[in-house]
Order: sequence, then structure tokens, then C-alpha cells
Amino acid sequence: LHLPVAVRRMLAQCRRVLQPGVQWLADHPVLFRIGGFTLVTYGLFWGVGMLLYATSTAALLSAHGFNAQFVSAFLVTLAGVTAVGSYGFWWLGNLSSLRHERFWGLGQVGFIWYGGLFGAVCFAWVAGVETSVSTFMMIDVLLQGIFLAFAMGRLGCLSFGCCHGVPTSSDGLH
Repeated sequence: LHLPVAVRRMLAQCRRVLQPGVQWLADHPVLFRIGGFTLVTYGLFWGVGMLLYATSTAALLSAHGFNAQFVSAFLVTLAGVTAVGSYGFWWLGNLSSLRHERFWGLGQVGFIWYGGLFGAVCFAWVAGVETSVSTFMMIDVLLQGIFLAFAMGRLGCLSFGCCHGVPTSSDGLH
């Protein structure tokens, strides 16, 4: 990859500025504890991602002429279907190990990003049909914000160390 010198310098400067903060987050996955409450870096990044997602989606819906009551109801429902989709897909993916647990492991915690995406897109489709608005416009509004949340969530995973790949045995890769 051949980048112009100015771009390489800018990227090097960004790395120098951001690396200490990112390294600190990676070294401190637990930000603080107060009594029984613990805030971990994943939770912080997830919360910021959800805030960006909600803000972006609300602004885009408002720009398309939807009133505040509709936007609020849309965001609350969207949060619910995104969470249910994320959990549902995680649960289905882990069912073989969860089926031996009490209540088939329904009390366990886990989420998968593509389950949330599936739930959110299905909801946007239904919302478009129910409001007689283009379903593709509703999905477009939704997708512009959801990837902000996914990006922040991935940073949270990186800082917490919860999601990673598997070691490879391929030659030359370590």
C-alpha cells in the first residue's frame, strides 16, 4: 500500500497521540468499582456506541420529518429488538452447550453483533411498512448509526479482551 507522505505522517501522529490512551484501556479493563457496581471498559465503549447510535438515528429520523414522539418510540423499540436479536443469535449459536444447563442457559449473558443487526433491520422494515414510508429509507437511517455502535463495541472488545480469534497453524502467521 503506497500512501502519500503527508497521509503517512498524519497516521503516525494519530498513532503517537492515541496509543497511550488505548494502551491504558487495554491494561485496565476494569475502570472502577463502587460497592457491587463495576464499570469495565467494554461497558464504557458499549454505552458510548449506543449513545452515538441513538443520536444519529434520532437526527436522521427528525430530518426526514418524523415527530419527537415517533422518534422516541422508535429508539426505545429499536434498543429492545437490537438487544433481543443479539442475545437470541448468541443463544442459538451456543445452544449445544447451553441445553444441559438449567432453563437451557437462558440466564447466561452473551451477545452477537449480527443478531442485533438482523433484529434492527427487521424492525426498520416493519416500521417502514407500518408508517407507509419507504422501508429502504428506514433501513438506511438505521444502518448509518448502527455501525457507529458496532465500531465502539469492537473497541470495547479490544480493550476488555473478550473477543478474539483462534491461533492459526498457517506457515508464517503467528
